[in-house]
Amino acid sequence: MVIPPKSIPSGKPLPSTPTPPAPFLPAAPQFRYSALVESAVDAVAIITCVLLEKVHLTVEELLALLPEVRKYFKETTTTKRLLALRTAGAHMVSTYSFSVGQDLLEAEPTLPLRTLDMILDGTIPVTGILDSGCQVVIIRRDVWEKLGAPLKHKRVMFMESANGQANATMGTLPRIWFTIGEINLHCTVQVIREAPFKCLIGWPFTALAQAVSQEFQDGTTHLTLTNLNTGASITVPTQARESPLRKHHLPVLPDRIFTSQ
Repeated sequence: MVIPPKSIPSGKPLPSTPTPPAPFLPAAPQFRYSALVESAVDAVAIITCVLLEKVHLTVEELLALLPEVRKYFKETTTTKRLLALRTAGAHMVSTYSFSVGQDLLEAEPTLPLRTLDMILDGTIPVTGILDSGCQVVIIRRDVWEKLGAPLKHKRVMFMESANGQANATMGTLPRIWFTIGEINLHCTVQVIREAPFKCLIGWPFTALAQAVSQEFQDGTTHLTLTNLNTGASITVPTQARESPLRKHHLPVLPDRIFTSQ
């Protein structure tokens, strides 16, 4: 007996047979080509050394850097198109015009040294010559005798003048009190027997006072001094020290004194 197939109502889709899952396959490995010589070399550091100075490279470093070197030089030497931005003040031109008959400013042939009035140990007024090129602070023998301060005669220093002569100082005053206005500074002082000045204000003083000098064309100088212990700061004018030789327009040797211990 033949069994007839079941009739399927019109308009309905035939049932689909489920598709069996695809078998799992492991991903194919990815490869890249690399030389073992490139693994332990810092390319950026080596390229920086090459650009800055002459270096000696090993064959290993040279072979490892070839790809990076070519790429770096290509990027840095290739011309690129850049956007030009115009901003206010970006293009500044300074022009100077001088008429035919206009006199140009020139430096004076010579200018006098500058001096500063001060009081030593609160009792002795002196006029000190400013010389930041001198390595010590110096006073003359007669000024020390007026001070009456004990002199450490074993702590001497050999002084070399501009003409090459060398002489030993009489000794050292470890702590002398310099007063300018409300500024009080303590400095170590060298005492010498003879000098064309009473006091020479050298580098130790100007360094301690953090001196700031404002100089003008005619030689006038204003000096700003600061007491680091109190924070007080003042600005004082300096005076010109005229030499008799300079008044008669005669050449003079510098009074600067250099020291060597």
